[in-house]
Amino acid sequence: MVDASTDYAGAYAALRGRVIELVERATPEQLEARAPATPEWRVRDILSHVTGVTADVLAGRLDGVTTESWTQAQVDARAADTVEEIVNEWKATGPEIDALIPSFGLIAGQFLTDATTHEQD
Repeated sequence: MVDASTDYAGAYAALRGRVIELVERATPEQLEARAPATPEWRVRDILSHVTGVTADVLAGRLDGVTTESWTQAQVDARAADTVEEIVNEWKATGPEIDALIPSFGLIAGQFLTDATTHEQD
């Protein structure tokens, strides 16, 4: 059972704001660096993934959700995008996903946990 007093949407919005702020202050070298906790991905790839999760949920692209191929497709889809374009996509889709998070039930916690894990990457 989900605790109705937990503001998953608010926590996700705050996390998104923190990550975007970090990314916007980062140097190009930092954005291209490999993430120690996710060494197969660069920092920009992690940004592509968290942005892609939001886009995929909103679009109903959930076949293979949480699999390596699903997450890699999010990174691949944004490979030619600039970091600014990826950030702008997340900024645009963020309010839409925030409105839906309360309807996720138990998955809301998993959704937030994944994003929190990647915030630490």
